[in-house]
Amino acid sequence: MAHDGKAVHRSIVAVDIEGFGARRRTDADRLEVRTGMHQALREAFGTAGADLSSCHVDDSGDGVLVLVPPEVPKSTLVDLLPRALADALARHNEAAEPGAAMRMRMAVHAGEVTFDAHGVAGSAIVHAFRMLDASRVRVLLAKSDASVVLVVSAWIQDEVVRHLEPRVSARFTADEVTVKETTAPVWVRLFPAEASESVSRRMPQRPAADWRRHAYVNHDKLFGARDTVDAVTAAIMNERGGDVVSVVGEGGVGKTAISYEAVQAAVGSGGFTRVAWVSATKPHSGAGNSGSEPYRVTYWSDLQLEIATQLGLDLGPSRALWSAEFGRRVAGLDPGERLLVVVDNLETVPDATDAVQQLRRFGITNPHRLVVTTRWELTPHVDTVREHRVSPLSSADALALVRHIGANDPGLRSAPDSALQPVLDVTGGTPFLIRLAVRQYLSSHHPLDQVLHRLRELRDEAAPDLAAQVRSYLYVESLRELERRHGEEFADALLGAFCVKGRGDAFRFAELGEVSGIDDEDGFGAVLSTACQLSLITSFGDASEATLDRGYTIHSLLYDFTCGLP
Repeated sequence: MAHDGKAVHRSIVAVDIEGFGARRRTDADRLEVRTGMHQALREAFGTAGADLSSCHVDDSGDGVLVLVPPEVPKSTLVDLLPRALADALARHNEAAEPGAAMRMRMAVHAGEVTFDAHGVAGSAIVHAFRMLDASRVRVLLAKSDASVVLVVSAWIQDEVVRHLEPRVSARFTADEVTVKETTAPVWVRLFPAEASESVSRRMPQRPAADWRRHAYVNHDKLFGARDTVDAVTAAIMNERGGDVVSVVGEGGVGKTAISYEAVQAAVGSGGFTRVAWVSATKPHSGAGNSGSEPYRVTYWSDLQLEIATQLGLDLGPSRALWSAEFGRRVAGLDPGERLLVVVDNLETVPDATDAVQQLRRFGITNPHRLVVTTRWELTPHVDTVREHRVSPLSSADALALVRHIGANDPGLRSAPDSALQPVLDVTGGTPFLIRLAVRQYLSSHHPLDQVLHRLRELRDEAAPDLAAQVRSYLYVESLRELERRHGEEFADALLGAFCVKGRGDAFRFAELGEVSGIDDEDGFGAVLSTACQLSLITSFGDASEATLDRGYTIHSLLYDFTCGLP
């Protein structure tokens, strides 16, 4: 290859091995994986009619960059090549030990590249690797049983994919990735392994999805949070960093949702073998809470039992021995095991520091990870914590959220940004309050001008604690709408039921019906549905689950308002 400094056009194929650095792999496994990677690529390129020896190949350790000459049809690279690669990986995994089995992410782009004496460079190559490294692409593969996930650029989609046969092009799904300073549209497709049943049993086991059932989130899209999600994900995955990752911010800014996305991406990377997600539902510190030792022991015993159960650790029947047994079980794990524990809704500094100290005593220290969400900074109180602050949304992101929630409402669709400014002013860019305000408007069917006028009045009153006044107003208006539709008795019974448990705790459908005391089954289902529509209650769990299996909770801010806590 001549090094004359002139750029030339090349198709760009980049691949990366899922979970190459995972602790479940030994160094011998990684050597076998690398050998298998190159063999699989040679086989796949040969099957696709593109001789790999005619391409420029750079090895990155856990992946490969291939620059393909122009005479190779790009249509081959987005269909036949990934299918052939999935088949080659299946053959490798059939013979490999579990630690050496592998799956791959694959990115395809094209553009100008420049060769020099040391290799090759070009913005198109940078873009290909940004697509390959995106957390959304990692998660897509992690949540599937496919052998290969392919991500292609907008250029490849427009110039190549959309011109393929409809049966092929229709299998690509539009998405968007954000990595570092890059935010770009992409199209993705999964390629399953054509492998025998024995291969699937030999594939490295990823953590079960059960942890998601315990995460009280229900969002379809985050706004203004991509950088924070990526930073938290990187902190969780960094094996050289501290063992505690703290996600800190005011109530309602989206700490739980951001943590959920980051944990999902980190788990998808293959770096963790067991995951637990718990909500700190019975805080023992601060005003109105007992600080007595018996209460604290009972609380932490319950919490550690829940964590241990999710992690698959048997603590035995004796509560008095649980702490010691937890530590022994963690210490006795296989060296390849890596645990990830999330403790959500730690409302005070004493609660958060106590959680960290207790779990460290239980053995949740490096190489394991502990993620906590809290309203207060922990760096002055906890060693080796990596803290990530979640801020309210910018005006642009807040407006995007308003329009996203009200996408089907003509008034919101046609309203100029300036008309919606009161929503931003009184909610302060807090996603929870924005959702509450917009959902209340949509459910009330009041004129948009009337709703915005009242919000302007709230803003202009300039109360000493505007945030508290806004929350109270939004809660009261939403509760009034709930009462208008279903009666005061049903509304009060439903919301009051959450005061039986602790802040941030949750109910399953049948349990909530029983505790609320609403005997009318149809009436209970109807008032619950409306409360969810108004964002007074959050339902969580897999959307494919039956209603009876879903969980229900209320935000900690609404809990304080409803249950009369300070």
